Amino acid sequence: MNNGPQHIGIIMDGNRRWAKKNGLKVILGHQKGIEALNDKILDRAIERGVKILTLYAFSTENWNRIQEVPGMMKLFEKYALKRKAELVEKGVQIRTMGDFERLPESLKQALTGLKEATQHNQQLIVNLCLSYDGRSEILKACQRLKEQDLEINQANFQAQLDSKDLADPELIIRTSGEQRLSGFLTWQSVYSELYFTPTLWPDFNESELDKAIDWYLERNRRFGK
Repeated sequence: MNNGPQHIGIIMDGNRRWAKKNGLKVILGHQKGIEALNDKILDRAIERGVKILTLYAFSTENWNRIQEVPGMMKLFEKYALKRKAELVEKGVQIRTMGDFERLPESLKQALTGLKEATQHNQQLIVNLCLSYDGRSEILKACQRLKEQDLEINQANFQAQLDSKDLADPELIIRTSGEQRLSGFLTWQSVYSELYFTPTLWPDFNESELDKAIDWYLERNRRFGK
């Protein structure tokens, strides 16, 4: 287990297709997608030695889905309020990445409360990427360098990223069969191993997580050498 990935990124894709496949409204697909991030997934990640999970939950492009956005924001808020006690007990620390200010005020308050309640937990760090885009993160880091008049180098640049104190992901999983990163961790993913599964995110479970980690363990990571 010790040579497995310490940091896994997951592009949680396929909620809408899952809803269509099952003859349900799209919002029910998103609800099922949030429910998929359950204790079994978190527990299995911890069992497999994972220390960080970074989850692509809502991209900046998702704001264009005007009819779906209000319902999704409510689902995120409900998750943040409902799961607080469980996550504290489990030792999970919640962080966020992305344009936090663009989120509805009630969701921001719920997420702030969740982050504060879990800030000292060390069993597993879960980064929720909400209103996130990798290019935007890079541009914001550049702006911070300019504002602080810092020398442009990798160390200073990485210190301005949302993930500044975290190791880069060794493994990135994308569900639903699509084979692209779609702006996820653009800077951090340069040497990540990429695992694509046809499984739709609402159907992703601990067995599917095991498959991805076992696949990773078979990889020969050379880092360009």
